Amino acid sequence: MIIEGRKRRTWPSELKRQIVEESCDPELTVCEVARRYDLDPAQLFAWRKKLLPPSAPAAVFLPVEMRDGAQAAEADDSTARIEVVLTNGRRLFVPCAIEPKQLSRLVRALDY
Repeated sequence: MIIEGRKRRTWPSELKRQIVEESCDPELTVCEVARRYDLDPAQLFAWRKKLLPPSAPAAVFLPVEMRDGAQAAEADDSTARIEVVLTNGRRLFVPCAIEPKQLSRLVRALDY
């Protein structure tokens, strides 16, 4: 099928996922990412709808499990880590001092 003198492009699934993840960066707009890939923003929104899980509420309480023998880390201990178990079973170990925005991006990128 020819559209405006161009052949219809096909996008590999992995590239679609990469573009969708990039469009979730809060420092970028969907239109900026679409322009970067010469893609119609409506197409990118459709991919996002298909590939991203439904939006979660702004604040969510999550279960926390303290294991026997676990000790609270000192506030200034740069080696202290948190283990986050994602809904897909993956485990993510992050420093206690991680910024919430960074943690949110990591979870969004890995929990699919």
